[in-house]
Amino acid sequence: MQSARTRSQSRRDLSYPRTFLVTDDRWQYIGSGLKDERFPKILGDMVTEAQMKRISAALAPILN
Repeated sequence: MQSARTRSQSRRDLSYPRTFLVTDDRWQYIGSGLKDERFPKILGDMVTEAQMKRISAALAPILN
């Protein structure tokens, strides 16, 4: 018979792949949206040039 701790660990281990896939899907969705040619234009109309440079620098690791 399994102890409560072992059952708890098993549930957590089984939920990890789902959590990973949901997180991965989220970043894929965000990344594809950021790469759309319309996004920089729309965002650029709402922020200053300095802000756009900071945003671009922050997003560079995600997009590359």
